[in-house]
Amino acid sequence: KFHGEMTAERGLKAAFNLSWEELHSEPEAQILALYLSLFALAPFPKGMILDLFPDEDGDTVEEWLTDSLVHLSLVQDNRDGWYEIHPLLRRYFRDKLEASPHAEPAKRRYCGIMAKKSAEMPQDTTVEIVEEFKPFLLHLQASVGEYPQYIADEDLLWSYTGLAWYYNGQGLYAIAEPYCQACLTATRTHLGDNHPHVATSLNNLAYLYYSQGRYTEAEPLYLEALDLRKQLLGDNHPDVATSLNNLAALYDSQGRYTEAEPLYLEAINIATQGLGENHPHTQTFYQNYLRMLSQLPEAELRQRFPDEVVEMLKPKPPHP
Repeated sequence: KFHGEMTAERGLKAAFNLSWEELHSEPEAQILALYLSLFALAPFPKGMILDLFPDEDGDTVEEWLTDSLVHLSLVQDNRDGWYEIHPLLRRYFRDKLEASPHAEPAKRRYCGIMAKKSAEMPQDTTVEIVEEFKPFLLHLQASVGEYPQYIADEDLLWSYTGLAWYYNGQGLYAIAEPYCQACLTATRTHLGDNHPHVATSLNNLAYLYYSQGRYTEAEPLYLEALDLRKQLLGDNHPDVATSLNNLAALYDSQGRYTEAEPLYLEAINIATQGLGENHPHTQTFYQNYLRMLSQLPEAELRQRFPDEVVEMLKPKPPHP
């Protein structure tokens, strides 16, 4: 069986070599094939293929793809704007890529494309968003899993964060956590301890713990993120307001209302001055504060606020 498999593999390689030789007069199509070997073993969209060569005309790249690679059955056209490479062909192309001068620029370009896609992932996912991102998932994972050293410094945060939010939004915390931790490690290693992306990475990991009720693990991370943002951005930056709100929400969730309230108020004040009172962030902070107040005993509220405010804060009966 072993010798039969080896013979079959040599036969396949010989067949691949014949097709590859046919491309000698089209070196651009050969280079495209090398680039395509970076995609994971899953269909990939035409838009990302075109993005691999941003300095070339899109129609020209499409000609290399369809008139050369698809025509020679080196790439499969799935007829829906997505393409695929057989695993053996992918390995064949990858070996040639690694032996060529194109390996490093190709990997850097691939990682940039994946970071851009990852940045489209919102923190609050929906079923529709999850379904939309699912076809890209293996390709995003290839970027951080196979080529992390080729991710540009400015792309580090989003390369990991999009994946973390994809899983965190579905409650798949155990899968999301390694991406949050890897993001914090990568940003600290490449950007240094005193960088805004490090603060955001701290905040994201803290939020993951907060989502699971792991408050004792979340608190020091939120505090570190807040201190770092104040140091780097100043006390009145909107990101500082976000950190204050997040820390307040943590205390709020634990019933530590006397610690949460001044943080909520400070967050609202900073956001109002910097973003305006109608900005979504300002409104979110304000609603969080009102929700916390509604948890306080009515007697305490009446000592502190006018009756009309207390009535507004009292829970409303459900509609029949």
